[in-house]
Amino acid sequence: MKKLSAILVAAVMIAALIAGVIPASAADEIYSAAQDGDILYTVNFNGDDHFKPTNTKGTMKIEIDPVDNNKATFTNEVDKVQAWWGGTVDNLPLNEDTCYTVYWTVARTEKAAIGYYPDATYGVYGYADKIKFMNVASSLTGHEYATFESKAITVLPELQHYAMEVNGYNATLALYVKDEVKQDYVLFDETEPEYEIFLFMEEQLGIYFYIYYANQTSTISECYVTKGLTWGELKPKETEPETTKAQTTAAPITTAKPEETTAAPEPEVETTAAPEPEVTTAAPKKEEGCKSFALLSVLAVIPAAFITIRKKH
Repeated sequence: MKKLSAILVAAVMIAALIAGVIPASAADEIYSAAQDGDILYTVNFNGDDHFKPTNTKGTMKIEIDPVDNNKATFTNEVDKVQAWWGGTVDNLPLNEDTCYTVYWTVARTEKAAIGYYPDATYGVYGYADKIKFMNVASSLTGHEYATFESKAITVLPELQHYAMEVNGYNATLALYVKDEVKQDYVLFDETEPEYEIFLFMEEQLGIYFYIYYANQTSTISECYVTKGLTWGELKPKETEPETTKAQTTAAPITTAKPEETTAAPEPEVETTAAPEPEVTTAAPKKEEGCKSFALLSVLAVIPAAFITIRKKH
């Protein structure tokens, strides 16, 4: 009976460890299996198994097209009060190993403003003629309103096409706007890596929309997500030079001068310059360290359980 109980305990431990590994890896496999440029998700504004949007703040009225669940009209019902609607796509991880391009189209009434955010914190907000990066409901420092005209981008007043690169590796955003004359997307603005956005506030990619003023309607359509950066490139991260550490290391303290010498030797200082960080445009390889450790832990449980059983006989 004791032997059977020990086996059952070991089985429960193994099941718990495996359950902790599989859900995380399933989402990673979806991303890893796709090629750059592949459509990973087309937004269903009604919600589905992976996207369950809600009115997260304020009073946002949403009307979804009855024949096209990828088209919805948004209106804030209370003037000058933040209204947020959306959620995360639970099988699209947002971390240092993932990058996305999110597309959406906006048709709006005159002077209507709406924002899109990939993590409910950082995003863009604007009108038919101007737009800017945001930190929640305020301008992101250093990114005030700029008009499309000032960027030499031609847009239609009644319809604009946007694309945002969400770079998880560098924690950056880049906004592109479709030029109706060139019939191509043009870079409008981008954030700098490592200090403007420290990290994204969600663990999965988000589809969030924000409105501040009432009685202004905006219709979102053609909203979908593709894998990778469509136009931009990953940028090398800054690292601390090795020489910095050598310069800050204290010299060893001695209590007496050696009798064989007349002066203490000067400590040697490493003067070799730190190597320049390697620049690469390829997406970083995913490190499987955490998963490997979890699986090794699983394999270690069974022998341990049977050793315990033998000692009790």
